Amino acid sequence: MNYISDIKDLLSKKYFFLEKTFKANFIKSFISSAFFVVYLFLIVNNETIPLQYILPAYLGFGIILYITFIGSFYYFPKYLFKVLHDNLSVKKYLFWLTTTLFFGYLFSYIYHSFIYNNQLSINGFLSFVLKFVSLVFPLTLIVLLLDYISSLKNKIYDIGAINKSIAKHNKENVSLDTKNLEQFYNFQSDNKSEKLTLKANQILYVNGADNYVDVHFLNDENKYERKLIRSKIKTIETDKANVFLTKTHRSYLCNLNLVVKVSKNSGNYYLHFDTIENKVPISAMFVEEVLNSLGSVIIAK
Repeated sequence: MNYISDIKDLLSKKYFFLEKTFKANFIKSFISSAFFVVYLFLIVNNETIPLQYILPAYLGFGIILYITFIGSFYYFPKYLFKVLHDNLSVKKYLFWLTTTLFFGYLFSYIYHSFIYNNQLSINGFLSFVLKFVSLVFPLTLIVLLLDYISSLKNKIYDIGAINKSIAKHNKENVSLDTKNLEQFYNFQSDNKSEKLTLKANQILYVNGADNYVDVHFLNDENKYERKLIRSKIKTIETDKANVFLTKTHRSYLCNLNLVVKVSKNSGNYYLHFDTIENKVPISAMFVEEVLNSLGSVIIAK
């Protein structure tokens, strides 16, 4: 049940890997259409197709899907519907991708009927689409992977600039979220005998594992402590009283106001605190959101 909730939460998140450049969309469209052609060649019984029709048929399918992709993901949002690139959620992107594939199938069916001199019909179209249903899932995965790779290649986070921004906030004692860090937060435990109430500016981060959360905090003497309580990370994340912990990873919530440094190692980003050696990971899904909150500078290659 918790996984269903996680999936719903993921689908509502902003899709950070969308690339707007022609080069990125050209590569995505070309590779996707090439995969489409190869996949069809492997699953379709080519013995029933006249030899003189095989090459133009598959080239046509590839060209049609390429034009559909480049039109849908580059030209359409750039010139006709720019709002598609603004605050696009994962759910909306998957719907957009599925719609694009549907029209690619539709145009492919029309081309298929033309090259084989078949009469257009609804039953014929449905039969044609059913042959390619198995292509939807792998092609969707390929597109998402290409988006992710392109995003990593085309964005560099200036760690030095981020850390300067963090140092400036800390020096001026400015809260990133403008909320009162002196307020108290009560961690709700499934075990009635467990109680933990802390000021927001004492809580460093929280990490979860199954039905427990590990709270890392500074005590009243400003010394590091940690306490394990019976609860779920999702409970804290969705608690309306939690206005200072930001999700940085599937199992981590972090108080960005107390972060003193960001580091990068082997392509992964981490958050550091002043009083402890522990570091909090930032997963790829949350990198842009978290680093922007800290004041990142993104340089496009």
